[in-house]
Amino acid sequence: MPDDFVKIGVLISYYGLKKIPAIPYCDSLFLDSGAFSAFTKKENINLSQYVDFLLERKHQIGLYASLDDIGSYKKSIRNYYCMIREGLHPIPAFHIGEPFWVLDEYASLTNYIALGGIAKQNSKTRREWLDIVFSKYADKNKIGFHGFGIQDRIIIQTYPWKSVDASSVAVMARFGGICSPWGDIKINKAVSPNNLLWVSNMNEDMLAEWVSTLSYPVDYKIACQQTSEGTKMRTMIGILYYETLKSNEDSNFIVKKRGFGFLGE
Repeated sequence: MPDDFVKIGVLISYYGLKKIPAIPYCDSLFLDSGAFSAFTKKENINLSQYVDFLLERKHQIGLYASLDDIGSYKKSIRNYYCMIREGLHPIPAFHIGEPFWVLDEYASLTNYIALGGIAKQNSKTRREWLDIVFSKYADKNKIGFHGFGIQDRIIIQTYPWKSVDASSVAVMARFGGICSPWGDIKINKAVSPNNLLWVSNMNEDMLAEWVSTLSYPVDYKIACQQTSEGTKMRTMIGILYYETLKSNEDSNFIVKKRGFGFLGE
């Protein structure tokens, strides 16, 4: 990214991480425990090692998640209390399907809670659950919520999130596409030519005109190229698009994947 590009918050995963990477355009770092990634590979994250990692590097990390246990909210709660006893202040994760007394427990101890397990739910299920969560907690108790894996524009703009994360910016850039007001659009069909999911008949002149209105100067022609510069330019467009959502809704967002994200104040 250019030196004068908008400074962004970055969410990275502890899973497989050896050290905190240097990211010059990052103004706030959010460390996810990586519990879900480890779970999908049938591996476990050692709580003591995670705690030691955080204690040694707290000065490098702005926010960090509690180590949740996929499938056992009771173990997740125990992990959260263990981390507190070690002098840490992690963000706990409450997952769809867990009893709401768990959320009550977290809300009595912190004003920043992550919501998980909703990214792959259908829209109706997500909306019904989020309606309950936000109506019950966000206003009365002044709880700020982070949404794990949230990239749906309607979900982002419907609820007063404190932050969210998603892989869409980086994924789209790698596959030759950009995030735009018209959805995810593939602007270079030569990148991963077998993946035509995001191919659109969108008028290129209209896309180029929209890109020219973004808050930082980016080159649409370079974004269309099958080069590292093209990938970088597509990433920049995606970040700037989500920045537009942020400013329009006066909300704060984190867009996930190492080095490609942003976090509001």
